[in-house]
Amino acid sequence: MNTFNKNCPICSNEKLQHLEYKNEHFSFLTKKNKNIFSDLNILSCLECGFSYAYPFIDTRKLNEFYENEYSAEGGPHFEIYEIKSQKWKKYFSSRAASQLILAAQYTDLSKIKNFMDIGCGHGSSFRMLNKMKCHATYYGMEGGVNYQQDLNELNVNIIDWSSDTLNIDDKYNDFFDLILMSHVLEHFNALYLKPILKNINKYLKSGGVFICEVPNDNASYQLLESVNQAPHLAFFSQKSLIKIMKDCGFDIKYAQCVGGPVNTSINNKLDSHRIKLKKYIHRYSVIKKMYYILRQIFVHILILKKYYLNNNATTVINSENFIYGDDRQCIRICGIKK
Repeated sequence: MNTFNKNCPICSNEKLQHLEYKNEHFSFLTKKNKNIFSDLNILSCLECGFSYAYPFIDTRKLNEFYENEYSAEGGPHFEIYEIKSQKWKKYFSSRAASQLILAAQYTDLSKIKNFMDIGCGHGSSFRMLNKMKCHATYYGMEGGVNYQQDLNELNVNIIDWSSDTLNIDDKYNDFFDLILMSHVLEHFNALYLKPILKNINKYLKSGGVFICEVPNDNASYQLLESVNQAPHLAFFSQKSLIKIMKDCGFDIKYAQCVGGPVNTSINNKLDSHRIKLKKYIHRYSVIKKMYYILRQIFVHILILKKYYLNNNATTVINSENFIYGDDRQCIRICGIKK
């Protein structure tokens, strides 16, 4: 029997509680072979606050989900069209800016030679470093085909990994001055977390900096009591993230919660209304299409308003990505390779 369903994979505590794994965001995947989240439960550690989805999802099925369903029509990441706001000259990503400013407290960004962003998306971190006059060589791990053109324009070297543990060519050992992993680690099965972090440590130079950010999902404080966990598979508390990174060879320099305030009662009420609305919308294809078109129009009106009517730099600095405290929605941590 796999010890992961008897002991916490981070602190080895045997006191695990069972919670329901909820899938509101991808409930439109009704076919058994498509809804890979239908048979999951959550095991939650009463000692360190870490939780994880169990049984573990087959890697092949996970890859197929992200390739075909993650951005599918009806899902939370579906886009009718997209304004390339990240390419605008005066656009600043507040999340990337706040993460890189934290890194700058422990390394000189103007002197880094090799930077890797794991799960880099459109390349917000690379664009932010360009604005900071950093002249590093950029590397990215990104499987999304929709991002390839943007990354090519930024001269990002795409690294293919060959396993669930982000195992890459040995030539990258002791290679990177700075590695960023923002809202990616929670998408992996729990049994791969330590091998992933040990590999990241291996790729850093001595004294190299690793910035990691994940959702704040401390089950001890009922932060998992929502209507949706999918597609996340690992749920961290601040205590558990610090421990696993220390165990994987990092010297922790900073760890704090960041972002918007946690308010589960309001979020749950809004999510319950959203579920009812989606169930109605999905009955009628025409209404469904109109709903997503109107949603995208509204989102991009807000983007244009923010860009043309506000001081973007002031908006960025005042954003929730620069607000730290124990009751915040994300955990941001900075570790250095010993």
